[in-house]
Amino acid sequence: MSSNSPRGLSQELVDLIVDHLHDDEDALQACTLVSKAWVPRSSSYLFRELQWPRCSMVTRDFCPEEHRGDNTLSGCMQLLSSCTRVTSAVKQFELR
Repeated sequence: MSSNSPRGLSQELVDLIVDHLHDDEDALQACTLVSKAWVPRSSSYLFRELQWPRCSMVTRDFCPEEHRGDNTLSGCMQLLSSCTRVTSAVKQFELR
């Protein structure tokens, strides 16, 4: 049993906890603050579906500061291209 997480939790248990919270955005954001071991699974749910113009708001805490605040489509695309942690989790991108 691997214990990369706080209190010796195995990654499998961490993944189960995060999976249970898959539809609670606030809880998922909190999970990203627990430990580095919690980030990949939490990010996979947080960024699975992004919508423009909302993408800059959703990614603001996870991407470089110099790319935040530009709500244009090109700004959103630049933000996403600078933040591989987010783009690796995106499965669907919608223009609204």
